[in-house]
Amino acid sequence: MRRMLMVLVIPALVATACNWLGAKRSKRAVEGAIQAHLKQNSRLSLGNFTTTVEEVKFDGSTAQARVKFQSKESADLAVEVGYGLKFESGQWQVISSAPLSGQGMSAQSPHDTPSTVPPGAQPSTPAVPAPEPSH
Repeated sequence: MRRMLMVLVIPALVATACNWLGAKRSKRAVEGAIQAHLKQNSRLSLGNFTTTVEEVKFDGSTAQARVKFQSKESADLAVEVGYGLKFESGQWQVISSAPLSGQGMSAQSPHDTPSTVPPGAQPSTPAVPAPEPSH
């Protein structure tokens, strides 16, 4: 009886651990966390641009993602934003964001950004700004 219980319990524990580790290193899970973060910003018109997670780098319980926002109205408007994420309570959470580059845009304050591009979008500059706390 005890052996049978172990035969049933051990594979279940291994499967659970594999699912947890898979979620921790999942680009899809990071994409979901970024989308949830964007939906919290009522100033964004998410339907006006295409969001593509270009790259994700994992480092333990943290990750860095590079995301491209492409305007659906003007093909020459594109912005890249870097996101810092932390894995907490079984899911990824956005903890910071900073503009990385922009094309076809004039410099603007993040508070004056039109709803067709994400806040913080600025033209490319040689120096990468330090990440700012995310809202």
